[in-house]
Amino acid sequence: MISGLAPHFRALRTHPDCAVMLGEVGDKGDPLTHPRLMIRATAGFIAPDDPARTEVRTRWLGRNPKAKVYIDLPDFAFVRLVPQSALLNGGFARAFRLMREDL
Repeated sequence: MISGLAPHFRALRTHPDCAVMLGEVGDKGDPLTHPRLMIRATAGFIAPDDPARTEVRTRWLGRNPKAKVYIDLPDFAFVRLVPQSALLNGGFARAFRLMREDL
């Protein structure tokens, strides 16, 4: 879910290519040695009249109940990120390129 007031809202509308990085830094050691996954994706806005929006909205509220206050405001939208490829870095000398079919 994204607010129309956020700069990346317009950026994703104009250029839907994006990336998301997932990882968890441990308590000790060099952060560059901890595993992380960079996912290259294409952003697709879910239209207000899209039948899938109801399920996405319900799931979102299940995880974020306080969003009920603003979830239906007209400047908020749901965005689906469709993975295209990824880079899994498992630490030093353990990097793997993943294609869409691998994901």
